[in-house]
This record gives sequence, structure tokens and C-alpha cells, in this order.
Amino acid sequence: MVDYSNIIENKTNSSGKKVVVIPLEEWENIQQDMKELEEYRAMKSGELEKKISKSFSSKSPDIREAIVEIEENVDYERILSEQNYQAITYEKFRTLADDIEWEHSLDEMLAALD
Repeated sequence: MVDYSNIIENKTNSSGKKVVVIPLEEWENIQQDMKELEEYRAMKSGELEKKISKSFSSKSPDIREAIVEIEENVDYERILSEQNYQAITYEKFRTLADDIEWEHSLDEMLAALD
């Protein structure tokens, strides 16, 4: 247990009620301590584990959605159409490749492999 007696002031407000004055920084520390205590108690009672499990299960995708039947006798053309494959021509590839700004020449890169 933390002793706060050296930083807490007991005062009486204008309406005669007793109040406790504590520095804001210490109040924030107390709030953090209380939060940690609540988490510890929740962990001991199993509530935290239930919350984490529930949170994890609600955010995780259902693995069963990824399971598909294996199809037999599927040809290459069907795979391409189902995956919406868009081929690239050599000319388009060459244009894209020529636009790349290389830091080193081909000879330098090949020499690095030796």
C-alpha cells in the first residue's frame, strides 16, 4: 500500500465540508494504480481472459471461410479466368522496365555476383 500522507492536504471548503487536496500528477498515478489493481483482480477472477478471448474471437476471421473444395480436372484457361488474370505484353513490360532508374549498371551488378 502506498503512503500518500506526505502529499495529501486535508482542508475545509467554504461550505464547511472536509476535502482532500492532492496534486494532479499524484491523482493520475493513483488512477493508474487503481486501473492496474482492477486488471489484476479481473485476471485472477478469469474475467480478463474472457474479455480477451471474446475480443480475439470477434476480430479474427473464421478459418472455415478459407476452406474450399479441391476441384479435379481444372484446366489452365479456367484458372486464369477465375483469377481474372490480365496478361501483359512484352512491349508493355519493356516500357515499364525501361522506366526504372537503376542505381548501378548491369555490369556492376553482375560483378557483385562474382
